[in-house]
Amino acid sequence: MHDITILAVGGIKSSAIQFLCETYVKRLAPFARVRLVEARAESFTTDAEKKKSKKKEGERVCAIAEKEEKRGASIFLLDERGKEMTSYEFSEFLEKHSSTPMVFIIGGALGFSEELYSKNYERIALSRFTFPHEFARVLLFEQLYRGITLAKGKTYHY
Repeated sequence: MHDITILAVGGIKSSAIQFLCETYVKRLAPFARVRLVEARAESFTTDAEKKKSKKKEGERVCAIAEKEEKRGASIFLLDERGKEMTSYEFSEFLEKHSSTPMVFIIGGALGFSEELYSKNYERIALSRFTFPHEFARVLLFEQLYRGITLAKGKTYHY
């Protein structure tokens, strides 16, 4: 059984997006233990505040990621400059990492801090497009479900 943590900055405001995420978590339940950990997003109004907010968010995410690393987790940043994969390749990627806990980090509105980038975690791209963090969650949940069911021979992917 896969052990997957989604570490996201900020919460979900849209009930429709929340519903979609919950639907995929339920679908994944027979195949994976899925946890969602939310790091609090910082508010900002000026450019100077943006920098401070991004740094604070990064510190929170790094602290959580470091705890996950101590339990043996592999950490992955969802980043538009990361490695792109097909659904089949992502399925193989998930199977390759299935023996260890996996943590997928989704940045907030300000993106990732330099501190987080300096950790040299593997970067994965959902796409070259940039998505709002709420959409990124849904896309990640869907691709996790698709990838795992592909590996299990289920008829979800045609």
